[in-house]
Amino acid sequence: MKNVPLKESIAAKEALLSAERALSLAKGEETALACEWEVLWEANAPMPHVMTAARKTYLMYAVQEPDLNLDGSSDKLVQISDVSTVALVKLIDCYAYTFGGPNDEVLSGHPLWGRGLSYSSAHVIAHSRWLAEAENINKVHQHYNPDRWKTRKHYLLSFKDETFECLASGYKIEVFRESLEQVAQIVQARLFASEK
Repeated sequence: MKNVPLKESIAAKEALLSAERALSLAKGEETALACEWEVLWEANAPMPHVMTAARKTYLMYAVQEPDLNLDGSSDKLVQISDVSTVALVKLIDCYAYTFGGPNDEVLSGHPLWGRGLSYSSAHVIAHSRWLAEAENINKVHQHYNPDRWKTRKHYLLSFKDETFECLASGYKIEVFRESLEQVAQIVQARLFASEK
């Protein structure tokens, strides 16, 4: 088998994802679109954590450090105590979230595989069934407001060992030069602070 240069391999994968997304959108199917995520996570050990209370939801993960190899891998084994740069994502108006499987070994079994879903990436889901189902449930509420649902999006972040999905109106990312434990303490204080 012939070795394909890295640049050509990446370009081929991007072309395939683009074609999958175009076809899926044309058919009106759920489609995983690329999301411009400002702060990328460590590919091999992102160590994502979710903290939530009431209507506040936060996601944190280890930030990708610049000492990676060209293929995105690292020669060192990353431990939780080694993490020194952490991204803290506040999900705005987060209605619901899921966190857990599938991991990267079985991501190809996800219903959005072949419809734009890719490894270690951030996505916005077009034609989301989950978002439509949540809105339909809420239509029975006497104060249902369709405009509020127009701002919500279905986000999907595929980490190495977990997948995070949520229905939210947006997100805000902060970066801390702190440990995961220290950032978790910051989140805990925010979760228990009274809203002003």
